[in-house]
Amino acid sequence: MRFRSEPLLLFLLVLSTILYAIGNVTVEGGDVVKANISTDTFTSHWAAVVGWMNTSVTPNVSAPIGFINATNATVYVTYINGSFANQTAILTRLSERPSPSPGKMLQPTRADFDNGGMFSNFTTFNGLNFSLFYDSPLKTFCNPCVYGTCNVGNLSLRCLYIILNPNTTLGVLKYFDGSITEPIFVVKLGPQPGYNGSTFDFQYMVPRNESYYFYTYTECTIDTYIDGVNTTNFSKTGIPYEVRVVVLDPASNTPLPNAEVRISENNGRNLLFPVLLSSTYIQRTYAIADASGQAFYAIAPTRYNIPDSYNYDIYVEVTSPVYCIKHLNITNYGSLSPTYRTSLVNNSYASQVKSSVQNMNSIAAQLLSG
Repeated sequence: MRFRSEPLLLFLLVLSTILYAIGNVTVEGGDVVKANISTDTFTSHWAAVVGWMNTSVTPNVSAPIGFINATNATVYVTYINGSFANQTAILTRLSERPSPSPGKMLQPTRADFDNGGMFSNFTTFNGLNFSLFYDSPLKTFCNPCVYGTCNVGNLSLRCLYIILNPNTTLGVLKYFDGSITEPIFVVKLGPQPGYNGSTFDFQYMVPRNESYYFYTYTECTIDTYIDGVNTTNFSKTGIPYEVRVVVLDPASNTPLPNAEVRISENNGRNLLFPVLLSSTYIQRTYAIADASGQAFYAIAPTRYNIPDSYNYDIYVEVTSPVYCIKHLNITNYGSLSPTYRTSLVNNSYASQVKSSVQNMNSIAAQLLSG
């Protein structure tokens, strides 16, 4: 694993974090929100870890996909193995991948960032009063505490987060297995603007003087075919498409039979309930993959506005026996275009739909005659 280090610039100065810096700063509501850098000495306790995915390597995802020894308060640039765009990767001191189970992956509280919390046994903080020094875990991550959602494996958890320079999210969860309590640093992988103007696939901020392991929870590969074309793009919104999903084992590239597959649409529009909710509104459809790892759907995406001001998302997930996810896109969603479809999916599927409708008609007729 290659890496190099650079002087630590204001990678740490984020919207919800107060750090002391020599130079000109703008203060808003007690939080530092902007800095004009005139020195590169800002913290003695934190290291930055940034880099890219090495997509030419297919890793064993049950093992670490990367490693970094973050000794100093500097920026470490490295690679992780695999192609996991739009998926979650964690960074932790644990040498075995933490189990993504509800009783072990937990929402942290303010006390977890104070003395006696999950950062107390980190070398750089040993013997220090977390309420007194300016770049303590308490003041860095929880001043104030801001919560969002982190997805790890098939779990969706509330996590504490901060915004790294210039505008990338770093989430923190607590891992507890009955004896060990550790912070878990969570990011979403994919091209993003970096602290120095470069484009990275990930940015983390972690305590220095420690070794860290990268993990992901993708344990399968999803291929999507929309109207017979291997793509992740729907051409238009509001039009029904045949979607074929193929689930593969990434290690052997062979089909994964009987996988539980679902397609989810977050904050789509519904003619029966046109008012968008303040919380996420999710519509899902489920299927079991056949012996060749295939599942078939009829999907009509419902994103209708520009820009996306309500966090629309549509994606395929495999939820059992392993987990993986693939996000889908809509090329043109500015307006509706009436389109006539003579046949949506294959003959077998159409026959099943027709049979189901006939059965429902028969049941309805019996009810009405009674």
